[in-house]
Amino acid sequence: MAQIDTHPFWGNRSPLAHVSYIPFLLYASVRFSIAIMSSAALIWTYALTSLTILVAAGAIPRTFKPMVQVFISSFWALVFGVLIYLFSPILFYDIQFPVAFTAVLFMISGLGEKVAATDFSSGMKKTIVEALVISLIILLFSLVREPFGFGALSLPTNEGIKEILTSDIASDIAIKSIATASGGLIVLGFIVGLYRIVKDMFLTYYSQRENQ
Repeated sequence: MAQIDTHPFWGNRSPLAHVSYIPFLLYASVRFSIAIMSSAALIWTYALTSLTILVAAGAIPRTFKPMVQVFISSFWALVFGVLIYLFSPILFYDIQFPVAFTAVLFMISGLGEKVAATDFSSGMKKTIVEALVISLIILLFSLVREPFGFGALSLPTNEGIKEILTSDIASDIAIKSIATASGGLIVLGFIVGLYRIVKDMFLTYYSQRENQ
């Protein structure tokens, strides 16, 4: 059971099981272009924050460790935001919230403490896997919300968000409410419900296998 409890997708702190991920999932998945940039920001912040913590582990005082980790994650999120601003100021204004929130997510996830307590390779592997799991969920969720909510698909460019694969017919039959926060919550509710059903099946399977 411990194996599934710590699993990055099925575990108790996975993106679909932990309430702190919901605001990020809802905002970042509203459009595919925002999902791409939010996922890139998440992977960037998680990976470089963990790398910095592991490299500087011996120089960080135990008393100030949480404060230093907040500073490190905020710094790397800020660097990503600056790079995006240099690439496209218009795009930056669309993604500034999820970019800033990646630093908050890193601290909420508890990765800082987990990484600091492991060796370099294990810490980086844990970080990358968790970031990739969250990013994949965001991208898949956005591929439901944007086509059905806007009747289009968008990509990030230096001119901002550019819509592709759009048509008047698709826009006319789009379910606009799916693109709203309330619609996103409804879709997320169905996804989480299905996720919990499948998770219970896995829990039952692992429990029966351990008892054999």
